[in-house]
Amino acid sequence: MAGYRERVVNIYRGSSKQTRAVMHLTLTGWQGPDLPASPVQLLDAAKHVMELHAQQRSPTKPVLVHCKDGGSKSGTTCALVAAISNLQVT
Repeated sequence: MAGYRERVVNIYRGSSKQTRAVMHLTLTGWQGPDLPASPVQLLDAAKHVMELHAQQRSPTKPVLVHCKDGGSKSGTTCALVAAISNLQVT
């Protein structure tokens, strides 16, 4: 997908023989420290995160967001998801 890559990581716990699938999205359209030239890719990724979260068995559980430095990109992504969520509610 343009702007982000989606992966499924399967985690297996041998003692209980349980497997859990984890969705991992990597923003590929936001390479440098500055904001991208167009917000379209960020908006698409944020909407996709919200769609995936709504499909979960327990949508009350949180989504983990991280970036290399721990603040700039993850904070911007969380703020964007929150803003879209608030706009959809009202």
